[in-house]
This record gives sequence, C-alpha cells and structure tokens, in this order.
Amino acid sequence: ILARDSKRLDEAARLYERGMKDCPSVQLVTSYAAMEKNRNRRTTAMRVYEEGLAIFPNNLKLCEDAGLLAVSLGDYKKALDLLERGLALSRNSGQGNDRIFLLAIARVFAKPGSAADLKKSLEYYRLAEKAFETSRFGRSSFPKHDQLEMRLAEVRLQHYRGRLAYDFVQRAGFQ
Repeated sequence: ILARDSKRLDEAARLYERGMKDCPSVQLVTSYAAMEKNRNRRTTAMRVYEEGLAIFPNNLKLCEDAGLLAVSLGDYKKALDLLERGLALSRNSGQGNDRIFLLAIARVFAKPGSAADLKKSLEYYRLAEKAFETSRFGRSSFPKHDQLEMRLAEVRLQHYRGRLAYDFVQRAGFQ
C-alpha cells in the first residue's frame, strides 16, 4: 500500500502479486483490483477479482465488484453470472444485500434492450423495488434513476411506439 500511495505502481503490483500468493485476503484483492482499475487496466483488475473469488468463493463484495467491472467491460454474461452468484449468496447468508444485486442485474438486462431482456430487467427492477420497500431504508431509498429506467422499460414493452420513441431519443444522443 505504501508503494501504491507513493506512486510506485509497478512495485506495488509486484508486492500485491506476492501477497496474493503468500497471504491473500479480501482486502488485498479489493485494494489490488482498485489500483489496477485506477491505472485503467480493467482486464488485469478482472483477473485479480477472479483469483480472489477462487480463494474466497462466498464473498459478496468480490462478487459485486467483479460483476460491476464485467459490466463496464461489456461482458454481460460474466456480469450476470457473478451478480446472480452474489444474489444467491446474499439470500443464503441473510445479509440483506439482495437489493444491491437485484438492481445491478436489472441494469445489465436493460443494456442489450431486446424485448426478452427488457422483461427480465423489469422483473428484477420490481424485485428490487419490493426489497427496498421492505428494507429499513424504505421505498424512498430506491434510486430515482432506476425508477425512471423501470418506467421506461414498461413503456418500451407496452407499446411499439414507446420503443420507437425511446430508440429515436437514444440515437439522437439524449440520455
């Protein structure tokens, strides 16, 4: 960490690799992967997460971080595998992180945009909304952006013109 903080990043990477072999920890994995992401070496960061998950297969944080990184790499299949794994672990452990994974999965399904994907996205958004309602944070903590995405998915699925209008606005460069 000292090598990383003093910007000796190649030395830090070498030390992280040694740590991964000699005394791995979840903190080491997340710190190493974060450093690689900050260096814009996302494929290396994904490798670090995969190595970490091989050692700590039941770690929710690693599943979440690796899944979100896979989304940013455009590897939606891997992202869904990791996020669904995290969702299953969350449900089995009773840690209450379901809503985080449900939202992430809904967002992944919304990206490709086929009708089948949109239906899955809407299904996961509704599950997430229900999870937020029953959490100690309440419905008001359901992110506004995701509420909008959920409503857009409904419109795109309900009516052909809704999908046409959405596609037109997207191609025009509006978000």
